[in-house]
Amino acid sequence: MTAAQFENLDQLPANEHLTMHLVRQSFGVEAALCALVFFSDGESPAFLTARFDVLPDGTRVLQEDMAQIAQITEETHGQNYKYDLSYEEVAGLLKRVVSAYPIEIEKYFRLIVFNYLTAIHT
Repeated sequence: MTAAQFENLDQLPANEHLTMHLVRQSFGVEAALCALVFFSDGESPAFLTARFDVLPDGTRVLQEDMAQIAQITEETHGQNYKYDLSYEEVAGLLKRVVSAYPIEIEKYFRLIVFNYLTAIHT
């Protein structure tokens, strides 16, 4: 990592907050409710996001990630295993395991486009 990656670290909470609202409002992607708040000094921001894996009664909703669906682990694919699948491989997994694939693949594509448009390109 370079020092430049941390130049505006104090602005990260505001960036996360804006990004969550953009993805929900402009791209129609479901995103957790969130807020930008400030610590008692009135200057230091914090990003808060609602838990999507805990129901109001406290019941935890089990979540799977694509690595689990692909049946890959750190032992079989190395330390970065959760991040090594390509977009195409994830789409293939969706096609294989999601019955509403035609609907979900469109949502997935919108998310990829959004991520590309909002990513920092160096």
